[in-house]
Amino acid sequence: MRQTHRAVICLGSNTPDASLRIALALDGLRRSADVLQTSDAYVNDDDTGRGAPYTNLVAECDTTCTLEDMCDIITRLETEGGRTADSKATAVMPIDIDIVIWDGDILRPYDYTRPYFTRGYTRLAGSE
Repeated sequence: MRQTHRAVICLGSNTPDASLRIALALDGLRRSADVLQTSDAYVNDDDTGRGAPYTNLVAECDTTCTLEDMCDIITRLETEGGRTADSKATAVMPIDIDIVIWDGDILRPYDYTRPYFTRGYTRLAGSE
């Protein structure tokens, strides 16, 4: 029997169709994970000050995938969602997906403290 892992994932986009891109990424995520709950979508300023505001959403998921496999899946979803090597450089991010917490371990301490994550994370049941 495969081990189940719990992941808390932040999704964001700063394009005019951000809500659609996040919805499509969530649908893709559901092919490999059981999405237990999500925050409502919300808007935060771009941390760098260079790009448009981001629409963000935080999702809590269970998966039997390994962390490495989930990272590969997320990279594929970002590519399918329009993210390119130039996205970050041009401050236009069609979709950004990050695993912030994996099995209770904080993988991305910087993201864990940023409003684009904490705002959604505190809205998940039991996280407040």
